[in-house]
Amino acid sequence: FSKMRYLSVQLLAYLRDDLWLKNARHANHCALVLSKGLAKLKACELLHEVQANEVFARLPEQTLTALENGGAGSLRWDNDGTARFVCAFDTDMEAVDRVLKIARETA
Repeated sequence: FSKMRYLSVQLLAYLRDDLWLKNARHANHCALVLSKGLAKLKACELLHEVQANEVFARLPEQTLTALENGGAGSLRWDNDGTARFVCAFDTDMEAVDRVLKIARETA
């Protein structure tokens, strides 16, 4: 029972003043900016329309490797060059810009 009090406090803070909505909008915006930047690359194929905070794109192997080496984390979704990018409430535009810079330099 005592654990539920802590969970309730966190949930109330999340719902207060639409914090959850602000966080979701930010993550979705970052994904949209990322997808638009990737779409400009000839070597990139966007696989799905971005409707939320995830971007699915097919990229060259050297780009995927460079992104992973550059700190993008584990982003391979399939063995065909597909990557999944997930933006979150704490994703900053500098991170989006870094991903796009690496992709532009290696695609």
